[in-house]
Amino acid sequence: MNSENRKGLEINDTTNVIKKKFLKDAWIFIGGKRVWPRKCSCGNIVHHENINRFYISRKWNKKCEKCRQPKGLKNSFYGHKHTKETKKLYSKQRKGKLNPMFGIGGMLGKKHSQKTIQKQSAVRVRYWRLKGHNPTDFEKYRNKVDALTRKQPIHLLENYEKRGRAGDNGAHHLDHIISVWNGFHKKIKPEKISNIKNLQFIPWLENQKKWYK
Repeated sequence: MNSENRKGLEINDTTNVIKKKFLKDAWIFIGGKRVWPRKCSCGNIVHHENINRFYISRKWNKKCEKCRQPKGLKNSFYGHKHTKETKKLYSKQRKGKLNPMFGIGGMLGKKHSQKTIQKQSAVRVRYWRLKGHNPTDFEKYRNKVDALTRKQPIHLLENYEKRGRAGDNGAHHLDHIISVWNGFHKKIKPEKISNIKNLQFIPWLENQKKWYK
């Protein structure tokens, strides 16, 4: 088999592995919240509200809370509770630079340069193309609107302090008054759709109902 055929097989094999690896995991609704279930080695079912935490826990096969806690008299702290003064002391000891995780990653207070952002964008484009995904015109439009929306001073909007996740009581979501979908079909410039004048915070359920109109 010549080198060209071997390269072709390697690319196909890699693509198949990526497709299998990145299949979306099923989530369920419990108490109005979206969760991802995972089975612990002890047989206990753990429900993760954060998909990143779900993937990390599954990757490293982390134990559930039931497994991690020593049982009964084997725990030296069994039957005791921390006082409010102790909790405040621990809190002060782990704030800011005193926290062992402070500044992890080396990007604290820094921003990527425009050149680095462009490089990261190019890498992501190659990655998705390797998976066989070519973005549609609407996806390109949506991505541009999202990027411009993130630059808006949304903290000035009413109900900003109520921003939260779907399913939480009283939580609000950021909403485009003229939707991105309508903006795309009416050929409105992304700059107008993402402008702060076209943004508002509304209850999360009301925002989700707009998807089906």
